[in-house]
Amino acid sequence: MKLPCAESLHEQRLSLARLCAAGIATIAAVACSDSQDHSMSNANDPRGVPATTSVVASTSDTERARAADPATNAAPAIVGAWSGATTKWSSDDGALAAELRQGWTVAAAEPGRVLVNPGLKETDTLDCLLVVVWGELEPSQRALDAAGIMQAQDEELRAELRAQQVDLQRAKSPPMRVDAGGRDAAEQVYEGRAAGNKVRTWVGTTLQDGWHATVVAVVVVGREERFLPGAKRLLSSARLAAPKRDAQAEARLAGAEYAGQQDFGPGGAISVVYRLERDGGVVRTSLVSGSFGIDGAVGGESRKQGRWTSDGRRVRMRFDDGVEEGVVEGAGARVLVVGRMRCQRR
Repeated sequence: MKLPCAESLHEQRLSLARLCAAGIATIAAVACSDSQDHSMSNANDPRGVPATTSVVASTSDTERARAADPATNAAPAIVGAWSGATTKWSSDDGALAAELRQGWTVAAAEPGRVLVNPGLKETDTLDCLLVVVWGELEPSQRALDAAGIMQAQDEELRAELRAQQVDLQRAKSPPMRVDAGGRDAAEQVYEGRAAGNKVRTWVGTTLQDGWHATVVAVVVVGREERFLPGAKRLLSSARLAAPKRDAQAEARLAGAEYAGQQDFGPGGAISVVYRLERDGGVVRTSLVSGSFGIDGAVGGESRKQGRWTSDGRRVRMRFDDGVEEGVVEGAGARVLVVGRMRCQRR
């Protein structure tokens, strides 16, 4: 029997939907810690509104874009992307490179996701929550295009964001195929409410060489022109590549075994052991123990095999149920941090 709380501990093998929701939750916490005034607002401050075409495409706009090349059925370019000055940015793992609108910065970063500050100052209201997540596609997703992945994740994305007080209505139409600099991509728009305000949430996903990058922007209605062009530029400029491997680091980690434990609820715990084999294989052993329900005691052990690589700072472990990423810490690589669990080398 699987406990939901135990499954959620493997942060780095969560679905795209959960990663996006986790990023939204984190950026909200970061923003609120910066200033108590950073609450979503319907303020109509015109600062920062770009000189660009409308970023909210109507149904007729979409149909005209789809009809641009009926002979090839080529996807239309993203409408309304920022065309002004930008700064180049790349992730620490080297997997993602993109362009940030000038004045935008990365507010916080974790493996596989960054929280972007879209030019907000301490005195501004928090009219936009913006997160970018990336990673290797799950085996079950490799046969899908970007629109198919987004559609498959729709229900889960809305459920996860609802848990973060971002309540989105069901989209009125399927995700729209778009071209992101020659790469397969798709976008979707949701209406909803957050912190008592009407919000419009734009989600864009692009694929390249078995990897994905997803941009999620939750924007107060009426403020789209200020924030969505930059979010769309992020997507259209995204370039993805598998992180480089560090042969020396892999040699030092080969044969290592890491063990960690985390409690959940009263009397429950999950213990995980990762064994990095010298031939590039990895074995993950998980043991769940504790009580569940009224009197019933539950527990169980599972064992998964996969493959691992390292870029020197991170260890990527691919299993048939997803990808996990750990960060190596301490002298002699004594600690491997996977999600919220600190695993000690044995």
